[in-house]
Amino acid sequence: ISACENGVEWRFPFELLNEMRQWELNAEAITYSAAISACEKGVEWVLPTELLKEMRQWELNPEATTYSAAISACEKGREWASPFELLKEMRQWQLKPAVIFYSAAISACEKGVDWVLPTELLKEMRQWEQNPDAITYSAAISAYEKGAERVLPTELLKEMRQWELNPDAITYSAAISAYEKGVEWMLPTELLREMRQWELNPEGISYSTAIRVCEKGREWVLPIELLQEMRQWQLKPAMISYSATISACAKGAAWLLAFEILKEICQWDTKA
Repeated sequence: ISACENGVEWRFPFELLNEMRQWELNAEAITYSAAISACEKGVEWVLPTELLKEMRQWELNPEATTYSAAISACEKGREWASPFELLKEMRQWQLKPAVIFYSAAISACEKGVDWVLPTELLKEMRQWEQNPDAITYSAAISAYEKGAERVLPTELLKEMRQWELNPDAITYSAAISAYEKGVEWMLPTELLREMRQWELNPEGISYSTAIRVCEKGREWVLPIELLQEMRQWQLKPAMISYSATISACAKGAAWLLAFEILKEICQWDTKA
């Protein structure tokens, strides 16, 4: 079973456990842990949760590392509900989840497009005096990006600063992307400014997102400024950035500026 753990074959350990029971051989906790770890590497999340239940039935006590492997398997398998339940179960059995366990559970929520549970998990971490690290916050912000929550990402960035955790460019990009579904055009542009203040270099996609949000919010002045800023930082605007800016100018009745941007597209030979 341990040999399978080191590879990518997760079905065989499960079959071996069944065979052990047929021969009336009692599997130890370490045997189950190895089988669960094999499932983690094989991106299989259903069997680990079943094996944990089976361990309890046989009065075997899973260790924290066993739960960690099961939570990691759920994360890789894009299963977001089970990690939350596994963390609760750890508490019931007086096992203290490490920060990395919470990070994996929050990351699973991100992959499952669930933005409610990350908030609950962050609160729980603080209640149990566990300090989220930068990875935990980044996973939570990414979950909000893929969900429908557009206020909390900015709050989480502020919280990171309070705890002396430095968000990187990827974290900011995820926060900016969270606003793409709304019309709050001030927040994405403020985040771009904040990135520059902290000497982080926004990518073109972050600018494109901010410009599109401005267009949705019928703000036409800022998109033009953002295009100019992209050129200053030697970033080549994509066609979608130009299109959104022209659309924003049209909504603001700034037709002359829209024609100027069309001329610029020809000069820069921008490709879609």
